[in-house]
Amino acid sequence: MAIELLLNHPDDWLQPESASQINLPHVSYTDTTMRCPQALGRGYRQCLAMRDGLSIVILDYEFHDDFVRKIQAFERPVGLELAFMLTGPNVGQSKLFLAAGREIASSIGRYPGHQRILKVELHLQLPMLQVFLDGLLEALPAPLKPSADEYFEKFYSRQIPPLSPLIEQAYSLASWAVITPQMMQVLQQILSCPYRGLNRWVYLEGKATELMTLRSQQIVEQLVSFDQQLAAPATLPPDELNRIYQAKELLLSDLQHPPSIPELAQHVNLNRRKLNESFQQVFHMTPFEYLQDYRLKQAQSILKCPDTKVEDVIQTVGYRSRSNFAVAFRKKFGLNPKLYQQQQLKGPSEKCVGGSQESALTVQKP
Repeated sequence: MAIELLLNHPDDWLQPESASQINLPHVSYTDTTMRCPQALGRGYRQCLAMRDGLSIVILDYEFHDDFVRKIQAFERPVGLELAFMLTGPNVGQSKLFLAAGREIASSIGRYPGHQRILKVELHLQLPMLQVFLDGLLEALPAPLKPSADEYFEKFYSRQIPPLSPLIEQAYSLASWAVITPQMMQVLQQILSCPYRGLNRWVYLEGKATELMTLRSQQIVEQLVSFDQQLAAPATLPPDELNRIYQAKELLLSDLQHPPSIPELAQHVNLNRRKLNESFQQVFHMTPFEYLQDYRLKQAQSILKCPDTKVEDVIQTVGYRSRSNFAVAFRKKFGLNPKLYQQQQLKGPSEKCVGGSQESALTVQKP
């Protein structure tokens, strides 16, 4: 039976704890640490404050039973979060969340019991937030620039306008992405930082900046893809177009347990036929085809890591059958997964620390 908690803030379920009382791989007296209550499970939240509005947050916990966290509406500061899921739900994915300094609607988070959940987050507030966003604004495709400039001009002063349909669509597209081998290497280095004192601070700030750069490049690539879609825009009403982009985001939010087409249609308040037709008009494929294409592209990226086990990739991208995965991968890329991985070893390969998404993480459990 799941444990349910109603909270006023996402971190209210954690208990403040001295860093010296938690067995962490690396820690400083300047870190803010919190422990998972023993009644719920074990684990911790560690916040490492850098400078200029940049923080690294490490969350590592495991619940005794399924845990449902219900959060009432609350005020968030202006900021941006980049989350990297390393084990647990949505493993191998990165999530971008833009906190617009306004009241966030109530939400529900569900976490499985008896499963380690490890993720690293970068929290950006002013002035680092503006540095990051200004870099993205410079790279925005031309159709997005006027709406984005108008939005962020008010964003920093907390006079937050509603997102325009165009910006809403771009944000939805860039919200989720695969953790690349380069990102995995940097994440491993953050988790296993060998330094103390000032050297630790300088090292971690550099790694956080490197991770921001990699994710920023990824967002730019996603927005270029969006620009290509705009070149042949779907003739849909703005409200319906927003629903289709919401459906896309829901479809990719949990690759292990994606919603069915009826569930997806219900979430976005469209009937099944309209959802399929409009989705295909926007993305040139059905929701199911889009999900399969995304899974295979993620698998391709993960397999560039030489020591990754194919079984881990199958689980990460949400396939239940190794044979079905192999057939789909070979149909799209011309090789079966193992041969594709071996082919990467013959040319210049991207170095990956430790192998698979989960085996790469050598951090001691709390």
